[in-house]
Amino acid sequence: MGYASTLYSIKRGFLILGFTGYTASGCTTTVNYISAIDKPKLPKKINNININEIERFKNLQREWDDIEWNNFINIEVALVIMMFAFDQCLKYNYSNENLKLIKEIVGDYKNDLQGLKFLHRPSSDLKNPKNAKKLVLAYQTTKKLSDKIKSALSRGHIYNYIKILQKYGDDIRKYGKIEVKKEISDSNNILILPEAVRKIIKAYRISEKNNQFTIDAFRNPFEVEYFRRRYSEFYLVCITRAEEERKLQLYKNKLDYDNFIELSNTERCKDKDKKEIFEWITSQNIPECTQKASYYINNTSVNHLRLEIARLLCLIKHPGCFQPTYDEFHMEIAMTARQKSGCISRKVGAVVVGSDNSIMGIGWNQPPNGQESCINRTTYELIESENSTRFSDYELSESFKKHIQTKYCDKELDVPFCFKDELYSLEKNTASHASKKNEFTRSLHAEERAFLSIKEHSHHLKNCTLFTTDSPCTLCAKKAYHMGVNRIVFIEEYPGITNIQTLKSGIRKNEISIEQFEGAAGEAYDKLFSSIMPEKDYLNILIHEKKNNL
Repeated sequence: MGYASTLYSIKRGFLILGFTGYTASGCTTTVNYISAIDKPKLPKKINNININEIERFKNLQREWDDIEWNNFINIEVALVIMMFAFDQCLKYNYSNENLKLIKEIVGDYKNDLQGLKFLHRPSSDLKNPKNAKKLVLAYQTTKKLSDKIKSALSRGHIYNYIKILQKYGDDIRKYGKIEVKKEISDSNNILILPEAVRKIIKAYRISEKNNQFTIDAFRNPFEVEYFRRRYSEFYLVCITRAEEERKLQLYKNKLDYDNFIELSNTERCKDKDKKEIFEWITSQNIPECTQKASYYINNTSVNHLRLEIARLLCLIKHPGCFQPTYDEFHMEIAMTARQKSGCISRKVGAVVVGSDNSIMGIGWNQPPNGQESCINRTTYELIESENSTRFSDYELSESFKKHIQTKYCDKELDVPFCFKDELYSLEKNTASHASKKNEFTRSLHAEERAFLSIKEHSHHLKNCTLFTTDSPCTLCAKKAYHMGVNRIVFIEEYPGITNIQTLKSGIRKNEISIEQFEGAAGEAYDKLFSSIMPEKDYLNILIHEKKNNL
């Protein structure tokens, strides 16, 4: 092994790719592609691409050819959830119809499922290769039985199975086990599922000597955080797909419209405001997972999925082998800008870019100049204030201060508060409360501040692009439309009719392109585009080693 290979070998060891996305986005399709034993081949023909994209494809092909292939071992979160169900069914008898069905199926596989006990034991037990092998066998046996289980629990309708698995997953996060009655949730249980996945990965590493893994798929943002904070070589890949295409795919699997809406609401944690804290924090929340992703891929075709996952793998193995695209560059600026926000609900960043890719304006959600950020104002400070410029006259009114004092009680809960939410709570019985929640946010939105930061060209932004970490609300979309923006790129789309009502209207109906972001973002941006050494030095080493047959 020469110097070049040795220096880059530090990036070719242990690797975990996590995947997230709404059901039918294409996570499993992508995972299956890189789980192949033989190195996958890139598509040979790419239609409708310009000369720059042809050169980009050639560079990708060259880097891909240089990668030494090791297939990924896929850990399915659904199977890990099912392992907990298997374990309980083998230990106890249940009157629950679903668990009785599971028990009938797994009863003949007790020996192969002995490793289930290691889901609950300390991970140090897996240092023994025999124990590790038993856990791997238990996982593989669960995979072998999964089709039978799916068929039995579906009862002719796949959505029945999906709902059961979702409930089991939520149960584990809340109670540490499934089908629990009248038990109190324990905050420590939220780590049980990611810890079980980690143990299975460890078992594979010890018993099978595997070093590359995929996790299909993340649905809870705190499980993402578990892996992000624990492993430096963990990357979360978000697969996005047009909602209409996902609907068609799910309809093929016999999910009707009502099933789709219910599934979407569950995956978006849409009823978060109505739930107890322990319920929403343990639930599925794809929008929050999306915000934590390292790399985004738009599933426009199978070939496109293959090209983008290959690009990501090349960047992981050889950081800096490609330059970031302009979209990646500009979205990274937006993501950096959002960290300046003092909003305690959601931080958003935005950048306005000219047709020549010059940056015209940057913004983040923040109150107007001269007003204090929410993060810097607290409840007790408000209660004690009489005439402070840090609070509005409305906030200093007797009724609002009384509401805050009743809710937060005393100095022990001296914390920042969201005015929008508190107003909504205070006036929720009034006829106009629903609209007030959006209208009376204290902050200018990130897009608004980006527009306002543009001095010379504020009257017209024709052929400009708006990059925003969240798709614009109706108010910001109207401003973008009015000012001439012709392209909007976002990471996470708010559900609603903003796009089809506000942007797809009037004489500019077909002018504005609305695109979900694709590429590297966040903390992965630097990791993927920062070379281990200057490229010229790397090339000189390669030339030297080739000349000397090293």
